[in-house]
Amino acid sequence: VTRRHGDAAPMIVPILHQDIHLYFPTCVMRRRVAGAEAINAALAPYCRAQWQAAPGVQKSNYGGWQSEPTLFADPDPAVLPLRDAVLRALTDLSAAVFATPPETLRVADELVAWINVNEAGDYNAQHVHLPSTWAGVYYVETGAVPEGARPHSGHLELHDPRGPGIDGPGAAFGHQSRIGVPPVPWLLVIFPGYLAHSFHPYAGATPRISV
Repeated sequence: VTRRHGDAAPMIVPILHQDIHLYFPTCVMRRRVAGAEAINAALAPYCRAQWQAAPGVQKSNYGGWQSEPTLFADPDPAVLPLRDAVLRALTDLSAAVFATPPETLRVADELVAWINVNEAGDYNAQHVHLPSTWAGVYYVETGAVPEGARPHSGHLELHDPRGPGIDGPGAAFGHQSRIGVPPVPWLLVIFPGYLAHSFHPYAGATPRISV
């Protein structure tokens, strides 16, 4: 995300109550994408075709298939609705976080995305997406997970950016070092590029497709 005039973002410190301030908060968007059913119906076969046509790349994925990061450069009609939805979400989130009018932001300058296809046992190790401002995931198909399968199958896990010490004294105050996000086939999750995250091993009987 860039600004037209290169201005620094104002410091935003949320206030809980009178003299209690939140320092270093982490903003995460969890949005229900409008028209997700139609988007997914067109995008799922497109993703499967890409999966069959290319060998994929190895990044944080252990098993599974990941495409080159060129999805949103493809003008295919199956791709454009999701690209537009992600642009709207990034604009809304950036305008709120940076207290900046949406028209002063250019979120499409370096917008990249790729396809992930996971089968049973596949997962993504902990990683970040620096130097990106934002990172995220959208679920196209969550797959069929048998009843009684591995807990947290394919869940996104966000890791506390404050470091490992939070599991000690902080636990007494209800602090969590990890937050899990179950996959839903309309859910778009966006978080800072510096935020470490991972995906639990998938235990489904059919492929799970995400972007």
